[in-house]
Amino acid sequence: MLPYTIYIIAKTDLIKYMLTRPMLRGRIGKWTLALTEFAFRYVPQKAVKGQTVANFLADHPGEEIENMDSLDIANADLLKRAHTCLNNPIYSVHLTPWKLYFDGSKTDIASGAGIVLEEPLGIRHCYSFQLDFQCTNNRAEYEALIIGLEMLVELGIQFVEILGDSMLVLKQIVGEYKCLSPSLAVYLVATRNLLTEFREATWEHIPREENFAANELAQVAIGIQMPEDCVQRIIKVGKKSLPSVLTRGMEIDVNSAMITEDDWRNPVMTYLQYPTLSSEKRVRIMAMNYLMWNEDLVRKNKDEILLRCLGKKEYMKVMGETHEGICGAHQGGRKMCWLIRRYGYFWPTMMKDCIDYSKGCESCQRHGPIQQAPLVPMNPVVKS
Repeated sequence: MLPYTIYIIAKTDLIKYMLTRPMLRGRIGKWTLALTEFAFRYVPQKAVKGQTVANFLADHPGEEIENMDSLDIANADLLKRAHTCLNNPIYSVHLTPWKLYFDGSKTDIASGAGIVLEEPLGIRHCYSFQLDFQCTNNRAEYEALIIGLEMLVELGIQFVEILGDSMLVLKQIVGEYKCLSPSLAVYLVATRNLLTEFREATWEHIPREENFAANELAQVAIGIQMPEDCVQRIIKVGKKSLPSVLTRGMEIDVNSAMITEDDWRNPVMTYLQYPTLSSEKRVRIMAMNYLMWNEDLVRKNKDEILLRCLGKKEYMKVMGETHEGICGAHQGGRKMCWLIRRYGYFWPTMMKDCIDYSKGCESCQRHGPIQQAPLVPMNPVVKS
């Protein structure tokens, strides 16, 4: 067998180990020594391609069955029925789906959601909801979509066609866009869970002109006056005081919702969560001292203690409790800063804010020691 080279195609690691190792001991070494007289070469097994299977079937064609009565099998009647069905045309019934039009609107005053449900016969049902909680325009779009899907689930609808003018929401549902916002990720999960309740669900992006009915309902909910040429009709506006994800038993990321664009934590958290995005050099250097812990921004202290970073509303409350709370003793600014760090909180301007807070305390000015210094600087008297 030496003039010939035998290729061994296998997935077993033992064969590969025996044929590739130069020296072995024990029983495997004896086997390897016995196989040295043969010219073996190990080749790892690869996936079988579809063209190989097609070539095999072309080289080995099956026999055609002309007379089915000659088959000596137990299920000959089943093959006869299949042969009859193949010869006869098969017609399918396609059910017309319900159409769901949704739109959300957000202003500085309020937010609203508009939903239009259209039956297969063309009858429309209009709904308008006022969102009595803080949300963005994209969250209002998701609220309108989730409310409409919940209505269809309660009606027992199995086929739905979703139509909206929000490219972001529809692309995130399909998976073409990534959901980078933690507050929108909860809405995306809730929407996908609702879509599993339907047997067939399709979606399509339409321009705002074709989604006028849902847009009008969303604007009515936030109190915008409609133009005079609109048809006058009575619209019942509902009110939702909680987000849809909370009513479904899901937890919304409250910390991310409270962080605004002007918050000092926003650029650092964005860089830590998505380091591939473009950011300033100052932010990259500052982020070296921070890390994300349970979806909160914390700072690494010199003593290897993690300090939770606070926003403006939070650290104003912490300073108030530390200075004049139940256990507060109206300490000075430096003592307040030391106590707050000991409690496990941090923000960049701690010392300055604590000093300004203690100086502006009315009780400290009323009951503190009387200042003997004059209000105006003294003029030196020079003897002439």
